Amino acid sequence: MNQMSLTTKSVGEIVRDQMRFFIPDYQRGYRWEDQQVEALLDDLEEFVQKGKGFYCLQPLVVVEAKEREWEVVDGQQRLTTLFLILQHLSSAMGSPFHIRYERHPESEDGLAGLLQVKLPDSNLASPDFYYIHKAKITIQRWLDVHPKHGLSGLGENDQPDVRFIWYELPEQDAIPAFSRLNAGKIRLTDTELIRALFLRSDVLPEVDQLRIALRWDQIERRLQEPEFWSFLTKREYAPENHIELLLSLTAESPGGGIGKERAIYDYFNAKLGSCKDVRLQKSSWQELENLFSLFDEWFAENDLFHLVGFLIENGAHLSDIISKAKESTKSEFRLFLKDQIKSKVLPDVEISKEKIQDHLERLAYGDERIKKLLLCLNLVTLVNDQTGTVRFSFHAYKKESWDIEHIRATASRAPEGKQELIDALTVIKTYVDERKVEDGFGEIRHELENYDKNNSGDSKLRSLYVKIIGQLEGAQEIEPRNDISNLTLLDASTNRGYGNSPFQVKRAWVLDLEHQAKYLLPSTRSIFTKAYSRMPKTLLSWTKKDAEDYLDAMTLSLFDFFKEAVGDANE
Repeated sequence: MNQMSLTTKSVGEIVRDQMRFFIPDYQRGYRWEDQQVEALLDDLEEFVQKGKGFYCLQPLVVVEAKEREWEVVDGQQRLTTLFLILQHLSSAMGSPFHIRYERHPESEDGLAGLLQVKLPDSNLASPDFYYIHKAKITIQRWLDVHPKHGLSGLGENDQPDVRFIWYELPEQDAIPAFSRLNAGKIRLTDTELIRALFLRSDVLPEVDQLRIALRWDQIERRLQEPEFWSFLTKREYAPENHIELLLSLTAESPGGGIGKERAIYDYFNAKLGSCKDVRLQKSSWQELENLFSLFDEWFAENDLFHLVGFLIENGAHLSDIISKAKESTKSEFRLFLKDQIKSKVLPDVEISKEKIQDHLERLAYGDERIKKLLLCLNLVTLVNDQTGTVRFSFHAYKKESWDIEHIRATASRAPEGKQELIDALTVIKTYVDERKVEDGFGEIRHELENYDKNNSGDSKLRSLYVKIIGQLEGAQEIEPRNDISNLTLLDASTNRGYGNSPFQVKRAWVLDLEHQAKYLLPSTRSIFTKAYSRMPKTLLSWTKKDAEDYLDAMTLSLFDFFKEAVGDANE
């Protein structure tokens, strides 16, 4: 660790010192295409037009091969292109710096000598010649159509200020580092570079370096835990190094420069790259430690875990939540979170039992607010549970797609067409066949075993389906309806698997999900076990009384949860 060095090195410094670089033969040759060369020139021109700060090129990973010569472990494509650009900008300056290639010992002048070889003969000898000369043509063509590009001072007076991230490795690390950096073309990440900034041996004593390195790894392992990571992040955000979340949130502070290329690295490099102050180095690290401790505290507390997780899943910005937490007492912070959740699930609804129930009764299938509200019901139920023995799994939730499902299939969703009818009858038959006692299914079993699905028309299949559904569901079943008392959340694959089956078939499938290692939401389990029903008359159908009890339970749960956020509420 003490031998590692990370800093920046300007193009002007490389040119003034006539630095010498060596490209070993374990690397492939120069292979940049036109678009990659043009992209670098476009980036440089955009930086010049902005005229602020400095432009940081990708890392140049090097090891000192011998006196005043650096072996390039990673970054040779960009280094070579920069050489070619500098030559075009100032023909009088000759070779801007020196690059030699182990695979081309015939050229004593290195890259400058290779440029003297004429095509097309060189194309037959080595692809290197072809790509280098092709890049020269691309650069000249770009310069011809960008006469006011402003790059003329590049390499002469540090204006524009263009720098490489200079990453110097111990000598013995060259080949292993090359293998790691280039395996699958994975490049050195900004996170790794920032880690090196925190572990600079020229600032921190070795004991502090070891402590930070240990804590860095401990924090990364904690953030890699699926449940911990999932309650803090949207499902699509998954960097290779999860500690990037802490780094990006810190860099969003004033002066962080978010929005620029390499913004996170630029922020930390500006703060620590030339730092010689041990206190600043330690306080910068402590800032990350404090942020992680805040997340750890939220995760440990049952209500904060659920409240923060719900808001993140529904589009809240973690940085806004952090800001509020830092400026509030814990009780104020909880009220803030509840108020934010209310604005998403019950906007403009007065918090009283009557008003909440009236709002719920007016929500019908297809209303985009229902999914958030049903998810909220799951979280509210767990927050209101003072035992705290069960937690919501944001990790399992975010792995699946979720449908709003009718508890009892409605007429509008009844199977249509011959194949859908056959599929629905097959599901029912599977359910009936699994019952080892008759339970009143004898007639239904006989009907299902004897119908001819190949030679029956749509009308005959539909009549059989309606007859069997009537026998299974019974007269006490509620009429098909689209309001929220007949809706729940279910993972899409299960929902579409049992489709339009009757309640008792759905119940058997749903309660078997956990044996299939699939996540069953707490509220959905409560529906199909009739936990919301005060005195259920049967477990085999969804009755009008079940629907009413479910709506009442939903109303009471939401009221008990939100009444604190609005002060004295009407009981």
